[in-house]
Amino acid sequence: MKITQQTPQIIFKANEISVKYNRQDILDKININLINGKITAILGPNGSGKSTMLKALSGLIPCHSGNIMINDQNISHINRIDLAKLLSILPQSPEAHTDITVNQLVTYGRYAYSSWFNKNKKEDHKQVKWALAVTNLTELADSFMHELSGGERQRVWIAMSLAQNSSYLFLDEPTTYLDIRFQFEIMQLIRNLNHQQGKTIIMVLHEIQHALNYADYILLLNHGKIYSYATVEEVIKSGAIEEVFKIEIKKFTDENKNHFVICNKA
Repeated sequence: MKITQQTPQIIFKANEISVKYNRQDILDKININLINGKITAILGPNGSGKSTMLKALSGLIPCHSGNIMINDQNISHINRIDLAKLLSILPQSPEAHTDITVNQLVTYGRYAYSSWFNKNKKEDHKQVKWALAVTNLTELADSFMHELSGGERQRVWIAMSLAQNSSYLFLDEPTTYLDIRFQFEIMQLIRNLNHQQGKTIIMVLHEIQHALNYADYILLLNHGKIYSYATVEEVIKSGAIEEVFKIEIKKFTDENKNHFVICNKA
């Protein structure tokens, strides 16, 4: 299927990247230009390479071939500290000691700026305070992680990523294992981070419904290859999601925006 996309400013590119596990191709010659300032959702059936894609793009795992470029610089040539200032990644189901406070965990996001010879405590405090505020965690700053709900804990992890003050935020299934109320809470937070803070967000999602209603672009993987990459409207119009997942998508419109409903094929 033809891959279509608009051409706003693009500074993050993957060129012919392939990833193998035990000599098996997980990603096969992927080419992609991520859209700056937008929310891109990575979708695909189980085993299609979604999490591998996220890890490869963020430099968390090496590519067998090809390269990933940020501002025309190969990601493999950027040291880990400088890379942490450009992008942050939140893996699926992160864990922390239960006796750590919210403020302490969020402060860990400042590690890239805290070398022994360069400690700007004032700036660190400012960024942590800001990250707590935009994730609505200020009043919970002194709470211990074990005292929080699942949705609150996920907001803490996102706040820690925000404390890095990077332009790109990579999220691996940020709503996994959360009750439906907390899922919508996290998705609304992600939208706010994009709209109000200008963060470019790339996230793997299991819930197709969330991708349709919160993302700007959808990157659809199937068998380690890009099946489609376009705006939500374009992907829906093409029928690509219905083809890959064997589902039906119905659209309705209210006074605010378009919404989409997933249905089983008859």
